[in-house]
Amino acid sequence: MEKDLTTFVDYLRMFGDIIDRLDDKDESLTLFAPINKVFHNATNKPSYVTSSSEDPMEKIRRFVLAHIVPKSSKLHNGEKLDTLLEGTKIEVKLGNDGNFILNEKANTGMTKEAVNGRFYKIDATLI
Repeated sequence: MEKDLTTFVDYLRMFGDIIDRLDDKDESLTLFAPINKVFHNATNKPSYVTSSSEDPMEKIRRFVLAHIVPKSSKLHNGEKLDTLLEGTKIEVKLGNDGNFILNEKANTGMTKEAVNGRFYKIDATLI
């Protein structure tokens, strides 16, 4: 496991069905994983709720789903990728430095191939 992704991985592990999809060799996925520093500097954590009617686990689940695309994807300038969170897209733009910018705020870092797709380290959350 990447040491700078432990916080996001901890969120993933809260949901067995999502882990099962990530482990399924027959399913093709792209994962955008925010690095730990993103969470340590955040004022609005994925589990933060503003009212007693909000479920913190559901907020975390929605957060995780918004960082997973249901296909293995190399990024292309101008594309919009649907995520596992219904109605949520990731807009991809090519930055001046050759890295991609997602939703006008997250820069892609290292990319790794996985058994059933790929994952990108990113320096911000997507929602």
